[in-house]
Amino acid sequence: MRGPRHEQAQRQSGGRHRRLQGNRGLHRQAPGGRGRSGCRQLRLEQGERRNNAGIYESSPLEGVTEEHFHKQFDLNVLGPLLATKEAIKHFGPAGGSVINISSIASTLTPANFSVYSATKAAVDAVTRSLAKELGPRNIRVNAISPGVVETEGLHAAGMAEGDFRKQLEAQIPLGRIGQTEDVAPAAVFLASEEAAWITGETLRVAGGLR
Repeated sequence: MRGPRHEQAQRQSGGRHRRLQGNRGLHRQAPGGRGRSGCRQLRLEQGERRNNAGIYESSPLEGVTEEHFHKQFDLNVLGPLLATKEAIKHFGPAGGSVINISSIASTLTPANFSVYSATKAAVDAVTRSLAKELGPRNIRVNAISPGVVETEGLHAAGMAEGDFRKQLEAQIPLGRIGQTEDVAPAAVFLASEEAAWITGETLRVAGGLR
């Protein structure tokens, strides 16, 4: 599947802010367990980069193909690497913050999601490696690992209501699936001065699901 239609950085107010634009579809579930996540319109402070575009596609082992593999690794792993490579060119001497979006699938490893789970485990590894590489430039690199969050894709897949949701929420200690506003404060925190000595970490935001 294709990634975001476009992403463009625009300097505003003398370079104080950048606006990243992408498609606003977020998660769209298609037949066969496929989905896509793009970037909402974000207003980012100078020296901040959030990598939240991604794709997920389920398949049993018999259905795994080179296309299935490369489609997800290209967007979920290579995408954040190349985006970060470009973004840090605009970071000033003070450094900045990079936030990757991982998933609890990296550790829960659900059946039929072997490739997707591997991409998110790779995101965690990339996060730790880049944190060591970019730390001397005062650039922090962290990741957020969300649990199941109610999105358009969850509704399109028919998983936002009914027995599936009840079974899922029964496994979550806090008793409910997440909302986007549950995840956003984690990104705000990791980008803030309060997290100035935090790098190379993956913050799980999943209602206690493990």
